[in-house]
Amino acid sequence: MGEIKLIKSSIFDDGLENGFFLRSGGVSNGGFSSLNFSLDAGDERINVIKNWEIAGSFVGWINKPYILNQIHSDKVFICNSSFKSGMKGDSLIIFERKSYAGVTTADCLPVVLFDPIKNVASIVHCGWKGTSSKIVYKTLTILKERFGCSFKNILATLYPCIGECCYEIKEDVAEKFQRAYLSKKDKKLYLNLKKANTGQLVEAGVTFDHIETIKSCTMCDSKSFYSYRRDGSFTGRHLTFIGLK
Repeated sequence: MGEIKLIKSSIFDDGLENGFFLRSGGVSNGGFSSLNFSLDAGDERINVIKNWEIAGSFVGWINKPYILNQIHSDKVFICNSSFKSGMKGDSLIIFERKSYAGVTTADCLPVVLFDPIKNVASIVHCGWKGTSSKIVYKTLTILKERFGCSFKNILATLYPCIGECCYEIKEDVAEKFQRAYLSKKDKKLYLNLKKANTGQLVEAGVTFDHIETIKSCTMCDSKSFYSYRRDGSFTGRHLTFIGLK
């Protein structure tokens, strides 16, 4: 089972509850060992439910986080009374106190956005498809249009994901990205997800000193992280969460 370990952003101070759960501290076994949050990867349901309970007790959240059925899209949802469990999309916006939201990942990039002036936040699931369709930029646009957020006030954290060192892609995927986000090694192409999404943040008007990048590669570190690329289908999923106080 091990000890629960949580990576927290330093850029939000005490204004936003947030964190990325590493893989230790849960009850799942095998490739799902041990703090797996996904019911869809093949883990036993009773273990996943227990893992959620463990995380909830650790964080102390009052309400269970809003969670989407993630589909690698550019769909953004505002969490309110009309939100229904199982909705398909990849970005969530919360604006009510004591509300929480989360995304699950096993190589994809979780991006957290927070406006401390308007007290509104978002959590975004970014694979290459969501990144190429500019889901982070679209989320920022909704924050501005619906909540009056100013991009100069937005704080952002890019949590652990697969790194440029390991994220090999094919030519058809590479064509969807600027050269600045690509690298080549031994005639193979690699994508830098964090750099590509940082580009969207800066393009929208978020300043560099308001962006924190946590430099870990989920594929390189099997002790701390799940990785779909490394381990295949039968691996767990991390939870990254946000909560408004």
